[in-house]
Amino acid sequence: MGMKTRTTKFYCTKVLVVVVLLACINVVSSSSVSKRAARNSQTLGTLSVDFPNITKRFLRSDTSTTTGGPTNVIQERALAFSLPGLEQATTSIKSGLSKLIQKLKLQWWRLRQKSPNDVFTLLKLDKTGDKLFESPAFSQWMAFVTVRNKNNPDLAMFSTLASHYTDDALAKMLVAAKQGDSTRELATRMETLQIENWITAGKSADGVFTALRLDQTGDKLFESPIFSNWVAYVAKRDSKDPELAMFSTFATHYSDDALASLLIRAKEVGSTKTLATKMEGLQISNWVTAGNSADDVFKSLKLDQTGDKLFESPLFTYWASFVAKRNSNDPGTEMFTTFTAHYSDDVLAKMLPTHILTTAKNVESTKAMATKLEGLQITNWITAENSVDDVFKLLKLDQTGDKLFESPVFSTWTTFVTKSKSENPENEMVKQLVKTFGDVDAAKMISAATKVESTEKLATDLRATQFTSWFSQGKTPQNVDTMLNTATTSDDVIKKLSRDYEKFYGKREFIKPQAVSTSTRAGNGIRIG
Repeated sequence: MGMKTRTTKFYCTKVLVVVVLLACINVVSSSSVSKRAARNSQTLGTLSVDFPNITKRFLRSDTSTTTGGPTNVIQERALAFSLPGLEQATTSIKSGLSKLIQKLKLQWWRLRQKSPNDVFTLLKLDKTGDKLFESPAFSQWMAFVTVRNKNNPDLAMFSTLASHYTDDALAKMLVAAKQGDSTRELATRMETLQIENWITAGKSADGVFTALRLDQTGDKLFESPIFSNWVAYVAKRDSKDPELAMFSTFATHYSDDALASLLIRAKEVGSTKTLATKMEGLQISNWVTAGNSADDVFKSLKLDQTGDKLFESPLFTYWASFVAKRNSNDPGTEMFTTFTAHYSDDVLAKMLPTHILTTAKNVESTKAMATKLEGLQITNWITAENSVDDVFKLLKLDQTGDKLFESPVFSTWTTFVTKSKSENPENEMVKQLVKTFGDVDAAKMISAATKVESTEKLATDLRATQFTSWFSQGKTPQNVDTMLNTATTSDDVIKKLSRDYEKFYGKREFIKPQAVSTSTRAGNGIRIG
């Protein structure tokens, strides 16, 4: 203890000597300047008598007149002295003194057996918040801890930091400090100690997930700056199967649909794509292992709440991947069974053409499935022995009016009729149109559809079929004109219908009566207009 006292006295003596020296320098420099200024003032006074021009730049005069007396001239000397050597020496001494004082202060705290935590508080580092690493006093504290805890200064520093910051606050601060060149190395070491501290404490993956408040990040989990800290911890704690430990934690905090949505977005970011893909695979495998049905997962992902936007939902592909893994032999049938459990035929049929035929059929990954689903729907109607009229009304085509050929589900109906009435589908279609809309309106719709590229071929065949039906009924052009009321109408479509049937009738007159068949296919080879 005597040795420590002598050392302290030695440092104090040095400080006193430096302070006295600095004070003397200041006094001497002030005295020197004053005396030199006095001498220069006398010299300039003498010079001003003999050489007035020389002293003009050094003197300023103030003339005042007193009553009954001569004018007094008071001369003010404006002298400037520059002592750069002295200023530099003063600055250097002050800097050295400051360092010495800091060194003595640290030595004093060490002699007083202050702990790293005590000095942390004395330096008011506990008031710096997340600006700790930016504080000038932080380096002083580091120096103190390094001297006091020579065996393991990092552990002493971490223990202090852990006592002042929560797990998440410290983790965030260390992540930020790793961005700076001067603090990167220390922050990395502290981060490693934090992970090791969690492992020593026996914290679970879920425990640290909560401690870092990652459970409060919602759909921003993968964007959190400390998410990688948690991943690093789990990888070190559960080195054999870290992905499974991560997935178990996710499953605890997220519903199936929320987690699936989170993973879909994370797969679009390069830094999280690999991990998100693995998590997606584990979630699907978990459903398969649990024995969940296609319908179970369909509802878990809340796809039953998407309405007619099913195929637009990013979760649809997710669900399709599950079904494909669960039933690799015939996933299409299982998907269709699920669809029919949640959608009426008209809604499903409307969804399939608009989304599948225009979008899914143009995407290689869904083209085959889309086509198969449409075929399964039609097969289901045939198996159920639905009539042409049944499906027509099922798809609500009877409510389309003159927009029949524009309906997205019209092609679904025509495909059904073609498959169910393979011998004479056009005749069945015309019968249905006439039954629903009447001869004239059906003829007008068919005629208009011949002018649209997407329906031209079918409409041309249907028009020929209808004309053949009129001809077989013995209707002459005059009869048709009467039916169409061409004499009083100005409708161009009606007038064209009249002309087209007249041409058709004229050509059929040359066919032998025995060759005329009631089969509507006899008229399909005759093109009108």
